[in-house]
Amino acid sequence: MQSNKQVDIVENQCRSLIIKQPVCIYLIGKFRVYSVDDFDITPTATKARCLLAVLIIENSGTVSREKICQLLWSRHAHEQARASLRQSLIILRRIFDKIIPGFISADRHNIYIQLDKVWVDVQKVIDGTIEQLPLLNEFNGEVLGELSANDPEFTDWLTLKKQFLQEEIKHALARNISSCIVQEQPDEITALYSCDSATPVLMHQQGENSDNDIGEKITVENRQTNDLSLYRTSLLKKVKAFWVDGLLAHSLGKKSLIALALKEAPECLHQPWEFIVPQSHRSTRLFSAKTSIIDTFDELHESMLILGAPGSGKTTLLLNLAKKTLERAEKNEHMPIPVVLHLSTWGSQYTDLGDWLIDELENRYQMPRQLSAEIIDNHALLLLLDGLDEVNADCQISCIQALNKFQNQPTPVGMAICSREGDYANVSPPLALANAVVIQPLSSKQLDHYLQTTSTPSYGLHAAVIHNSEIKTLLTTPLMLSIATTAYQSYHGGDCLKEGKKNTLQDQLFSAYVQAMLQHRNKDLSYSPAQTTRWLGCLARTLIDKKQSLFYLDGMQPDWAGTVLQHWIVSRGSIYLCGIITALTLSLLGRQSLDISTSLPLFLTIVFTGCYLTTRWGYGDKIKPVARIRLSLKTLRYKLSFKLISSTVLATTFGGGVALLLNPVISITLGFFLFLLLITFNSLDFELPRHHQSQPSAPNDTIHASLYNALTGLALGSILGATVGLFIGDLQSVISISVTFGVISGLFLGGHACIQHYLLRYFLWRNKTAPLRYTPFLEFAVRRAFLYRVGSGYLFIHRSLAEYFAKNL
Repeated sequence: MQSNKQVDIVENQCRSLIIKQPVCIYLIGKFRVYSVDDFDITPTATKARCLLAVLIIENSGTVSREKICQLLWSRHAHEQARASLRQSLIILRRIFDKIIPGFISADRHNIYIQLDKVWVDVQKVIDGTIEQLPLLNEFNGEVLGELSANDPEFTDWLTLKKQFLQEEIKHALARNISSCIVQEQPDEITALYSCDSATPVLMHQQGENSDNDIGEKITVENRQTNDLSLYRTSLLKKVKAFWVDGLLAHSLGKKSLIALALKEAPECLHQPWEFIVPQSHRSTRLFSAKTSIIDTFDELHESMLILGAPGSGKTTLLLNLAKKTLERAEKNEHMPIPVVLHLSTWGSQYTDLGDWLIDELENRYQMPRQLSAEIIDNHALLLLLDGLDEVNADCQISCIQALNKFQNQPTPVGMAICSREGDYANVSPPLALANAVVIQPLSSKQLDHYLQTTSTPSYGLHAAVIHNSEIKTLLTTPLMLSIATTAYQSYHGGDCLKEGKKNTLQDQLFSAYVQAMLQHRNKDLSYSPAQTTRWLGCLARTLIDKKQSLFYLDGMQPDWAGTVLQHWIVSRGSIYLCGIITALTLSLLGRQSLDISTSLPLFLTIVFTGCYLTTRWGYGDKIKPVARIRLSLKTLRYKLSFKLISSTVLATTFGGGVALLLNPVISITLGFFLFLLLITFNSLDFELPRHHQSQPSAPNDTIHASLYNALTGLALGSILGATVGLFIGDLQSVISISVTFGVISGLFLGGHACIQHYLLRYFLWRNKTAPLRYTPFLEFAVRRAFLYRVGSGYLFIHRSLAEYFAKNL
């Protein structure tokens, strides 16, 4: 305690004497960096932290790129090393540019740092600034603690630099410690300068670690490394399969083959310097259509908002960025993992972006929550977020605040966000990203060039544009150009628009597109045009009302039901249905001592009371599939005493109630086995197992998994019940207890979720808003180019088409 007090005294003394620079860097003890207001801004990314240390210690202010690549990425290919260096530079610039503009700069050959803008503790000590000497003893003379780059070249370099700095510090101590310092604060200073005696003690404590402890630590670290490596590989494969191979490869926007120009729009973002540097004085760049999206993203420090009109190609640009960053991440393990997510799933239950990311990685990519949290904490994700404009209006403020907070971390995460330009204009507060770009409309020159190269003047869209100049005013986005091209591929001249003038020109083009797709491959007559348009219209309207873009069949909830009664039946009514099933099975057990006319009302009363209390707690309001379940001693150990006490109380209460109906021997037996059943339940872990990471997603897979778990629970419960019945010794008891335990276990382990899901599907079919067999219809819509398949979900080819279906329902 005395030593800690002395450290606090000296630290406060030193900080009060520091002539504040914008950035203060401490090399003595643990390597750390503080801003002028004592806020810790130490980079959390390992390579970025080591890069900063190299730039500071090589105190010339200039270090060549080749030297840094050789130090930090000596085992990588030249291009991979250069790419990793660029990534680390982006991280450092995002941290320091807010404090010191241009603090770190670079050209093709060298990297530069403004050393005159930083305060470095070791440099002050070596230069003879005696006021800083107490800093040395706070960490017993250790320097550059916890720096590691997992590279032999850097390890050798770091060892030499530590030795050099320690020798320089010893010489500084010998030169500058004087009696006047001791006289100012004799007790504290004298005690702190006894660091030489403390060093052997620390060395002795470190040497007390046994070989077994070290071996165990290495084993744990290796296992964690393997888990994270599997996680990274699996997530990269899924992002590529879902979004690049599954959506981008079949995108309508890809067919247009028209490069998009981007214009910088800093006025769309939160600008902390807007009162010092007016926005009118800031120049806005126009990125040529020849500039690739990955180059633009790099130039804008991997922090970018993409705005555009409906159908302008925002999502296609985002997915092209995903493709390029995936290629980087596959080649270089130090690059962040690009992950595409849709912000429309943000709800009122979220206030922290990290919590939402963990849920989305589990629900959309089937990734384990614990490893997801570790990946997020390590800043190992590159976030590509679509649909900011589709976030529910009540949740939009909390969503933007969470994004801004996440972006303003000491080590920001790379982020690109898409939104419709018109919708974003009403957003408040604005995003705090570094840059914003607006997709420019297709020019008349681009359109003419496209038409000349893809069709003849006398046929299709080219002929329609010649005869109807109004069409050309609509073809300013890749979406409408693709829709019009497809719609006119089987029409001549203006025939495509002969439906009438009551609809807008855009609606007529969408109508022609739908008709063209429905007539395509006439051999597939699974669904009539009327059924197809109605069911797609109902789906589109529901998704728009609920502010969703991706449709997951197993994600439907009771509020999708058409009437209040249907909603109640699917949610709380399903619990009473399970209660009736349970009461019927329990009455079989009571037949040994009571007539069924007596046992059934008794058990109905008990079960209905339990169902009422359950519904009052809100259970049943959501359909929660039980897709992942396993036994885990770790789960059992969590709050073990509470679980033991509650299980004992419930088992005793149940046994006492049975004793009133049967006999004490049976009640004790049932109570004991109920205790075992409750302990087993408290050992269940619903976390995603490691080996499930690489399994592909399929539509409705969580409901199918719930059904499997329910059948497994039915079988295991029946076996357990039969074992209990054998203790009683009666064949009727074996059958009745087996059925009772089996039904209860099956309902609990996924059966109830399946009942809810299929009740909802039945009501949707009765209301003529969805087919009874939904998956084949969704796949039919994919073949007709109305939907895309994204993992286990489905997405309209564009939100504008969904709006058309919903409007014309």
